[in-house]
Amino acid sequence: MPALRERKQDIPELVNQLISQINHVGAKHPHYKSKNICEKGIEFISNQAWPGNIRELWSTLNRACLWSDSDMITANELADALLSSHKSQQDVDISMSIHDKIDIVQLTDEIQKNYVKAALKASSNVKKQATQMLGLKDHQTLTNWMKRLMIEIDKPEFNSEV
Repeated sequence: MPALRERKQDIPELVNQLISQINHVGAKHPHYKSKNICEKGIEFISNQAWPGNIRELWSTLNRACLWSDSDMITANELADALLSSHKSQQDVDISMSIHDKIDIVQLTDEIQKNYVKAALKASSNVKKQATQMLGLKDHQTLTNWMKRLMIEIDKPEFNSEV
């Protein structure tokens, strides 16, 4: 079976099945409230890489259900329930020969661009969340980086005809 990150179209149905299972088990406890995931939450979940596959998704949903007092779980609550398991870039051994030449500025810009895009995607383009994910001091810093790295956020189109 392909990895969950390769089956993003299956994630909404899978989330509904897992939430149903979690609610079924939770219903046995007297103070448990059944939960649902809002549309932004489903979108947030669909934008994650899920390296741990379905077990990681289940664990995240379970944590969100346990930690939330509301019956509707938001993208923010899911973000709080998501555990980060990224390997450090510092763990990679780099070797060079005397004749190698690299453009270190271009290399670091590409890395920054990839992480900014990933944070924006994971946060559904919410700059405040992306700023926190990247460890930046404020959203203006993120905006400045986006300008420097030529990253634009797709603005939703609004239909002016009513």
